[in-house]
Amino acid sequence: MTVYVYEGEDIVRETVSERNSIVDEFGDKQDELLIGTVALEDTDNYFIDLGRTNGILPKKDIIPGEKIVMGSQIKVYVTKVDNKENNE
Repeated sequence: MTVYVYEGEDIVRETVSERNSIVDEFGDKQDELLIGTVALEDTDNYFIDLGRTNGILPKKDIIPGEKIVMGSQIKVYVTKVDNKENNE
């Protein structure tokens, strides 16, 4: 799973200092297990609420036979922390 920190109206609106604070908080979480809540789903991904930001869990990375239930808490392995800026 990749943790993305977004700026912009589409996902989360934050100031630069808030975004940097989130990056600092999650930057050292790469290669760790976290617990999050399954918040949203689209055709390719689940979006996992990790508190101050969301992680993206690609459906192709799900263990075969594993059932993901909206609103449930799951353990996720953080493969990457990415500071995305949405300037569109």
